[in-house]
Amino acid sequence: DGETWNRVPTSGLPEALPGEGGFAASGTCLVTGGDSTGWIATGATTDARIIKTNDRGKTWTAYRTPVVSGSGTSGLTTVGFYDTMEGIAAGGGISDPDSFSENVAVTHDGGLTWALAGRPVLPGAIYGLSVVPGATTPTVVAVGPGGADYSIDNGATWTSLDTLEYWSVAFASPSVGWAVGPNGRITKIALR
Repeated sequence: DGETWNRVPTSGLPEALPGEGGFAASGTCLVTGGDSTGWIATGATTDARIIKTNDRGKTWTAYRTPVVSGSGTSGLTTVGFYDTMEGIAAGGGISDPDSFSENVAVTHDGGLTWALAGRPVLPGAIYGLSVVPGATTPTVVAVGPGGADYSIDNGATWTSLDTLEYWSVAFASPSVGWAVGPNGRITKIALR
């Protein structure tokens, strides 16, 4: 219920890498699954990592991903899970909006190991992504300053939705979601 909070003992936390943090542009650098699992996407350091808990935050373990990292402006920005095993994480180089990089990774074991997925059509970093709940295939929409893309095969291949700048995206059902961008823009997305 959130009325009282207790600090997690540091013995249950992985050591932070120098400069490591979570990019908060989209609000999707942290997601939960089931009643006790959570994942945090990190960057701004040598390794892009997913930090995971299976016990409601009492203990956490860090897992390295192959997403581009190595500076204060690159790494993971967003993570999403279809269930407690199948997930996708993305990010990239935030300071290089026209680049294409290895910026999407997938997991099939709850976030313990990660493999590179296909490159999106949109250039630059992905700021946010949303797995589409109840879709018949593992569908995800990703957004960033370079536009909006979607994948119906868990990030293996991507199709462009739009080239306008977006910061975050969320889906309420298998057929409708919303993306938000600068100057208060809200775009309704209808997938079929």
